[in-house]
Amino acid sequence: MKVIVVGATHGGYEAVEALQSIYPDAEVQWYEKGDIDPLVVGNSKNDAEKDIHSIRGMSLEEMKQCGIYVFDNTEITKVEPDKHQVEVLSHVTGKTWRETYDKIILSPGAHPSLQSVPGNDLKNIGTMSNRQDIVRMKKHSEDPAIKNVVVVGAGHIGIGAAQVFSEAGKNVTVVDINDRPLSRYLDKELTDILQQELTDRNATLALDNIVTAFVGDDHGRVTEVVTKKGTYPADLVIMSIGNRPNTAWLEGAVELLPDGLIKTDEYLRTSEPDVFAIGDATTVQYNPGQTTMSIALATNARRQARYAVRNLEEAKHPFPGVQGSSAMQAFGYKFATTGLTEKIARRLGIQIKSVYWEQDTLITHSFSTDNKTHVMFKLIYDPKTLEILGGQIMSEEDMTAHIHAISIAIQAHFTVEQLAYADFFFQPGLNTPWNVLNMAGLKALQQENRA
Repeated sequence: MKVIVVGATHGGYEAVEALQSIYPDAEVQWYEKGDIDPLVVGNSKNDAEKDIHSIRGMSLEEMKQCGIYVFDNTEITKVEPDKHQVEVLSHVTGKTWRETYDKIILSPGAHPSLQSVPGNDLKNIGTMSNRQDIVRMKKHSEDPAIKNVVVVGAGHIGIGAAQVFSEAGKNVTVVDINDRPLSRYLDKELTDILQQELTDRNATLALDNIVTAFVGDDHGRVTEVVTKKGTYPADLVIMSIGNRPNTAWLEGAVELLPDGLIKTDEYLRTSEPDVFAIGDATTVQYNPGQTTMSIALATNARRQARYAVRNLEEAKHPFPGVQGSSAMQAFGYKFATTGLTEKIARRLGIQIKSVYWEQDTLITHSFSTDNKTHVMFKLIYDPKTLEILGGQIMSEEDMTAHIHAISIAIQAHFTVEQLAYADFFFQPGLNTPWNVLNMAGLKALQQENRA
């Protein structure tokens, strides 16, 4: 069996490794139109990343030694499902040729969107999508000529960029169409705290706002960002307003959804036989919402890749779906979230109830009770069945691993009663007799008069 994998992001890498594990005799060709990111395949020179990779899987060199044909800077420009072949272009030699396949796994990914307003082609307007962008942002943060930075978009990437430049002493303005930062991931109880963190660090928040134009100087460099609520000086603009799937080249080859995402079924198959698709260019089953939606996370792409390979020869393994779990460090706080938030529930038309709980949690490895940290937790649940639908946790210490339990609870259809009395350990100095998750479940039962 000859399998072609397109794309060297997380999904593509995981698909190649799964093929080597499940179909060691298959001929595998792996194509990436640019350079293969060493952080994806574990070729980083950083010792810590090597340690992580030793658990994760094969390096690029190990893949080549196993007989996997790796083509970097080589682009698949066309897929012809009726002929079971692709057109290939080498960006190194300029040579083009055709390759046949028995199966093909598409992981084309997505690219950041740029605002379609006047001036969006000015210099020093950029996006954040790969390792090169991160390196470039680091250099900008050290450039004394850049004093004013405007970040458009207050999601994970936007707030991360705002933090980098704020800590570098730049004047930072954050513009977002929503009225709260990180509103896709956290509800108001937690975003209020993070919003205060931003303002305490002299960041200007231009929320519930949209960009209408960029203004530049005679050298074509951006100098101002014009919004419906005001104009802000800018020596650099970081755009973080979402992604568009890299699928224009697939039009006519496989069925695309109106927004350009690749249509797939529960087995990761596209509209064409023997063509599978995974990653940010597809939708994924979202369990708490009982729907499919675009959730661009590396973890989702890797899970999809494993299931696509398992279904290559026979569709026997439906993808189990995800809860949309993610985490981040924002200034002095670490937070994690999974499942529904109030905002997502409203968008999907789902009725929910919630409880919010705060407590001090012991985190040291001693028996002293002097060292405590404050943790904040919000639990979302179904008002009829009392099934858990979402959770958010935040603290100055790293309490994010708690969200794993909530993700599993959603997938297993746990109720708030099961969470309230779940068996979590107690040890002085390590945990309280009632874990924060227990307490949230108990509070939900009280709210329902079922305690």
